[in-house]
Amino acid sequence: MVSRGATAVAVTMVVTAGGVAFAASGPGATGPAPRTTTTPPRIISIVPQGASADAMTANGPNLRAGSDDGLRVGFVIPPDRGDRTKPLKMRVVYLESSSGACSWIESGSGLEGPDGPNTVSNVHNGGWQAPGDDDYTGQVDVPAGAGDVHTAVFRWPFEAKPGMFVQFALDRAGGDPLDTCSDVTVVGMELRY
Repeated sequence: MVSRGATAVAVTMVVTAGGVAFAASGPGATGPAPRTTTTPPRIISIVPQGASADAMTANGPNLRAGSDDGLRVGFVIPPDRGDRTKPLKMRVVYLESSSGACSWIESGSGLEGPDGPNTVSNVHNGGWQAPGDDDYTGQVDVPAGAGDVHTAVFRWPFEAKPGMFVQFALDRAGGDPLDTCSDVTVVGMELRY
């Protein structure tokens, strides 16, 4: 026990993990560092039925096979984003029912603003990067299997400060010969900011 009157005390905590004792911090620390607590992700769930879309179903926007259908939805960046600089991520959950593996070609775009004073144009074009790519147009691969529900994650690498609006725009290039999937129906969207 450490008395209250101690003026300087170096305390090394010993933690037992998996039957092995090690000094977790302080002089003589050995073994793995203790886990640090991470901040849970900040998430906004977006109702896909609220998006503007070229083709809509009761389940959400439908990006039809062979078409150039698209969807648009906007949101305002909440104050609790603060000065974070990590890119926004839009997780899109969709239905696709091809009997085998396929792919669909997408193009991600959108608007942002205000990003300047009212004396100049303060709304600009931007783009959402394709899953696993730094380009704004890409191929989304759908694996073979019995499951019809899939997920794709798009990244917004541009400015996204609290109070700004950002638009998520997703178009399908169904006429591309690499687009081999059936209809893609967006049933859920989740913004991680």
